[in-house]
Amino acid sequence: MMDTITDSQILSIEPGVIDTKSDPNPQVVERARGRRQFSANYKARILAEYDSLGDLEKGALLRREGLYSSLLSVWRSQSKAGSIKELSKSPGRKPPDPKDK
Repeated sequence: MMDTITDSQILSIEPGVIDTKSDPNPQVVERARGRRQFSANYKARILAEYDSLGDLEKGALLRREGLYSSLLSVWRSQSKAGSIKELSKSPGRKPPDPKDK
């Protein structure tokens, strides 16, 4: 005669076995769609923070923010060229020149 083992017996014997009777967590972390866009202030803040850190902390910053070091190289080039400063200006039209009135 063959004994059958119930799920509850397996769970009590083998720790780490997945309980198939309970519902799994249906929540999934939503991922961003499309390309990420970074503001000029964000770029400047991340560059300043990155430069102030040691080697191990730099890697932790990149992982925390989900960035690649090559992206920081591009931002550094933009910063030297002055384009980050230009991006930080408020968008929209320039005010009209008084002499045009």
